[in-house]
Amino acid sequence: MGMLKERIGEIETDARSRITRELPGVDLLACEGLGPERIRLVIDSDEGVDLDLCERVTALFPDLLEEFSLEVSSPGPERPLRTPEHFAEQTGERLRVRTSEPVSGSKNLIGTLLSCEEDCLILQTEQGDQVGIDFEIIARANLAPSAEQGIRGSDHSNTTESEVNA
Repeated sequence: MGMLKERIGEIETDARSRITRELPGVDLLACEGLGPERIRLVIDSDEGVDLDLCERVTALFPDLLEEFSLEVSSPGPERPLRTPEHFAEQTGERLRVRTSEPVSGSKNLIGTLLSCEEDCLILQTEQGDQVGIDFEIIARANLAPSAEQGIRGSDHSNTTESEVNA
């Protein structure tokens, strides 16, 4: 599994570079290994993500299509958050944060993002506690819309999937 994780990191670095160079204004939010032969690229754009954009991103990676099934999709309502900039844009929103070390006794936190500092974020948990979470210990973070917001689960309606059949 370590080799796959390392390979996904290499693919993410390359994908970010290609997308930035070839499609200005398109951001790679996540590169996820969905198994040994399947990769998902989650993209976003100020103009939104539609099927045409997913297809243009897919076309940038003919070499990956030789090795993997490639899925390119919009972030959906539970968008991943990876950079301090992503977090700063979501102040006031409900988040789900998984950490590599316990914070206030838990590695899984859900709460409202109160602020985003230089090296950490401040989250008000559902229990009412305010906690600081260093960016370096965040393993994964997503928006976590509540049921009252009318959104539950991920919507990958703008997704293109390309597979190469050997």
